[in-house]
Amino acid sequence: MKGNSAMVPQISVAQTGSRTGLPVVLFHGWPGSRLQRTPDRGLLRELDVRLITMDRPGIAGSGAQPGRQLVDWPPVMEAVADRLGLKSFHLVGVSAGAPYALACAHGIPHRLRSVSILGGLAPQPVMRHHAPIYQKARFFYTLIRHHPRVARWILHLMRRYLATATSPLPALVVRRLPASDQQALGDARFSRMLLRDFRRAFRKGIEGPFLDAVVLASDWGFEISEITMEVHLWHGLADTVVPPGMGRYLAGELPRCREKWEPELGHYGLVAQCLREVIEVMRQQDANR
Repeated sequence: MKGNSAMVPQISVAQTGSRTGLPVVLFHGWPGSRLQRTPDRGLLRELDVRLITMDRPGIAGSGAQPGRQLVDWPPVMEAVADRLGLKSFHLVGVSAGAPYALACAHGIPHRLRSVSILGGLAPQPVMRHHAPIYQKARFFYTLIRHHPRVARWILHLMRRYLATATSPLPALVVRRLPASDQQALGDARFSRMLLRDFRRAFRKGIEGPFLDAVVLASDWGFEISEITMEVHLWHGLADTVVPPGMGRYLAGELPRCREKWEPELGHYGLVAQCLREVIEVMRQQDANR
């Protein structure tokens, strides 16, 4: 597991819920920032959770990490945990946050109480076998690798849309999503959270999101099959953003995977509806330690 960036940047962190509660670190999807979290703070207090989110390097309040690779992330996460006084913690990777969570499961398993993946993105080469070329994730990461100028142009358009938008996704896109996603995005609090999150991701321009996508579209630098700790995986069978085939690939590669497939849920619906269950699994993990 070798990276090429020794510098650990300053990372902007946000904490919500109970300050003394169950420590849960959530890695945001793409695009995203430290604002990508449940808007239901009452739920976090009810479940006694200390939810920790952060901007990845180069995004919003976090410093840049030139030349970073995915395998450079575990030392950054360890530095953040040390700063917060966390000897160990639970980890959730949502969508494009899943590769970062898996990198930690591979690189710093001694710091992790559990790892959960929700609608997790698979390595870019896998997309050729599990997603048609027009599918959103495969199409964009193909552009990142082979047509970066076009990808940058798309990001400029995204940033321009978000600057004046009242919804995180255009109505035309939402209409093509499964019912559970439309329901999640129709919730005012969830939609407002996601819009603020996307805007923060582009606060300093397109470079942070672009480089984050480059990291995700590049070789991950480790084998998923080498991860020795148990990983819990949730995936919606109606997901059109990260197709179920990607979840099946991750489940097949992980030596110790506990998978749960949600027949009616899409990408956003999965994230919106499964948090309580994920936290219950974490508490069970702690009870079994």
